[in-house]
Amino acid sequence: MVGGYDGTYYPNVEVVNLDDTDVACAPLIDYPTTIWYPTLAMTDGKLRSCGGRSYEAGAMAGCYEFDFPTDTWTRTLDLAEPRDSPSSSVVRKDLWFISGTVASTGGVSTEIRSNGNSVAGPPVPDGVYAPCQVTLNDTHVFLADGYNGYTYILNWDEESWEIQVYFNVGLCTLGYATLPIATHFPFKENMLYTGSWPSCGLIQNPDNGAEVVVAGYGQTQIFNLRSLSWRDGLVETPYFYAAREAQLLDTFLVVGGRTSSIYLDTIYEFDNLNYRWILRDQRLSFPREGAGVVPVPDDVVTCI
Repeated sequence: MVGGYDGTYYPNVEVVNLDDTDVACAPLIDYPTTIWYPTLAMTDGKLRSCGGRSYEAGAMAGCYEFDFPTDTWTRTLDLAEPRDSPSSSVVRKDLWFISGTVASTGGVSTEIRSNGNSVAGPPVPDGVYAPCQVTLNDTHVFLADGYNGYTYILNWDEESWEIQVYFNVGLCTLGYATLPIATHFPFKENMLYTGSWPSCGLIQNPDNGAEVVVAGYGQTQIFNLRSLSWRDGLVETPYFYAAREAQLLDTFLVVGGRTSSIYLDTIYEFDNLNYRWILRDQRLSFPREGAGVVPVPDDVVTCI
């Protein structure tokens, strides 16, 4: 976990042991700046972080990579524009796709980074604010903007936005099936409002197959990739927002965040078999929202 905010911006880098609550992991060296809501990824064996907001500079364009053997952060190629509350996902192991709020464009632009280079990605049709996104497979990325309820799927091969799930007229092909797109539909007919800074993850269920779960503000919404339709999660959802997600093998975690009045130190796991939220025994070292979160391999950190 990198940074976070509880009324104060932090540079702290924390490692949480998900396997054993009695075994603590040594913290890593602080991030080069205080930071809130950076986006993180693991590519080429290194931890990478871009964007976010700092107390010193406001919206950030800075990007850094962390080398585990030397415990050092190194500045890398900046984002093309500062991004406040970005989101990202890794496609095909080494392509890092970044979207999210850009003050000058309202979150329309995207970037694709690989091997130290960056190119512009396909613009999001309506722009997104503080979205969450998840890689579906080697050819598609799912993006959800809780602020306005729009959800999109990116066709990676064609670098085009193939679907606006929130819309419902016309046809296009996604590879899973043919699905509706195009004209505006009443808001609650598809993705129900989750509010800004939602959390999302990909789950695998033995009966229903692959599904995207989007949660926030006490709601859980589920998009089934087989039927290409939304449904209410029908599960009791803890109240959080500005939490950050960490994708696991068949499910995902939601870490930290806040309610309307308090910051959280909690870690929730979505039970992909029984469709419920499980409060993990692990806790953050202190409550906060908007920390960058990413799973890292066991062999790159020290836990004793």
